[in-house]
Amino acid sequence: MSLFPTRTRLALLEGVRQGHVQYGIGPDGVPGAPRRQPAAWDISDPRRGPRKVSAAIEEMERAGWVERPDRTAVWQLTDAGRKVLDEQVATRYRVEFARVGRNHNVAAFGPVVSGPDHAERIAEEVHGYAGRHLSSRCFVVSVDLAAGKGCIEGGRFGTFTVTRVGAE
Repeated sequence: MSLFPTRTRLALLEGVRQGHVQYGIGPDGVPGAPRRQPAAWDISDPRRGPRKVSAAIEEMERAGWVERPDRTAVWQLTDAGRKVLDEQVATRYRVEFARVGRNHNVAAFGPVVSGPDHAERIAEEVHGYAGRHLSSRCFVVSVDLAAGKGCIEGGRFGTFTVTRVGAE
C-alpha cells in the first residue's frame, strides 16, 4: 500500500520522529490513564493537548512508514518513513562556527532551510557564508549531519556545528 504524503501525514510523521505518538494517553495528558473508551493511539501535542490518531497511524503502519518494535508504547519511524519525511519536509538547521580562517568570532547563521539533500544544501550555504571571511574562493565544505559537525577544507579553514531546529 502506498500513501500520498499529505501535510497532515507529514506532521504526524514528525510527531513520531519526536516520540510524541503513544498508546492510551488519557484525558489529562497522562499516558496509560484510564478512559471510558477503548485506548487509542494518541499524539500528545503541547499546544492542543492529546488527540486521537489511531486510524492514521495504523494506515502508516500498513504503508511501512512506522513501526512499534516489541509492542512498546511509542511508535518509531522506519527507513521508509524517514525517507518520506526527508524528501517532503523542508528542515531548518542552524550553523555555529568554532572558527573560519583565523577568525574565532564568526556569527552563527540560520536557519538554513533544506529539502531532500540536507547535507549538500547546508554545504552550499556554508561555502557562501564562509567565503566572506576567507581570502581564497577555492575550498571544499563537508557536512556530517549524523555527527552534527562540518569542516571547511578538512578543518584547515574552519569547523562548525549543525543543529536541527525544526521542520516546516
